[in-house]
Amino acid sequence: MITFAHATKRYGPTTALDDLTVTVRPGSVTGLLGPNGAGKSTALRLALGLDRATAGDVTVHGIPYRALRHPLRTVGAHVDARAFHPGRSARAHLTALARYNRIPARRVDDVLGLVGLSDVAGKRAGGFSLGMAQRLGLAGALLGDPEVVLLDEPVNGLDTDGVLWLRGLLRDLADQGRTVLLSSHLLSELEVTADHVVVLGRGRLLADLPIADLVGRDAPVVVRTPDAPAPLADALVEIGHHPQVDGHGLTVDGVDVTLVGDLAHALGLRVHHLAPAPVTLEARYLDLVADDVQYRARPEERIA
Repeated sequence: MITFAHATKRYGPTTALDDLTVTVRPGSVTGLLGPNGAGKSTALRLALGLDRATAGDVTVHGIPYRALRHPLRTVGAHVDARAFHPGRSARAHLTALARYNRIPARRVDDVLGLVGLSDVAGKRAGGFSLGMAQRLGLAGALLGDPEVVLLDEPVNGLDTDGVLWLRGLLRDLADQGRTVLLSSHLLSELEVTADHVVVLGRGRLLADLPIADLVGRDAPVVVRTPDAPAPLADALVEIGHHPQVDGHGLTVDGVDVTLVGDLAHALGLRVHHLAPAPVTLEARYLDLVADDVQYRARPEERIA
């Protein structure tokens, strides 16, 4: 479990993280989202003890990272795809990590096999593609069989097979009761990987809830009927709603789908389709951060 308790970080006059209070719980995959400059990297650095909070606390299982007796066995982190000596082989890199952290040498081959690098374990890591480097970083994160896994943009550089593999790996880790926190800009991937999202904007907490609640919240209800939808529309207006009629269908916001179905039944309306409209994580995310995007291109400016 990772706990941010009123965590604030200032760099001179700039507040990178502003009174963040959130708990990343075990047993689920939590996505950390936000536009550039939102404070995601700062939050990860505080969790890993790479920076000290200006105010508040960040702890792992109630203990600051710097005070952990066996850091790599408690927290497995992958925040830089090229965080290795380019002249070392993949096996040599992991072996050095294992020795420094008193992890059995046999674990090196275990994680090399887990991430699919066994066949290239003896090659210099400096020649690895971005996807292979990501796999090596993940191997390092998992080397100590940690209870907490913290990853920054782990999907970058992975091919389709690699993305599917990583998705399954993260799901397995969460199902084993581990705490999994990953930062990513690939919202379509997070939508099928994460259970929970924490959204930041300009250092502030914008949302902390299950993805299902965020995507399903206030979804408009869509009705399709071979009959004239006007009577149903009128009934909805009478109870304070504002449906939009389109041919043999209508769309209405802020109403429970069961209520709409009951009204249609009471009016004797034949219904061929009745369901909340599909809403993506990307759409909800863009709504949340609309006022917090710091770096926005001007559409009127074009490359000459």
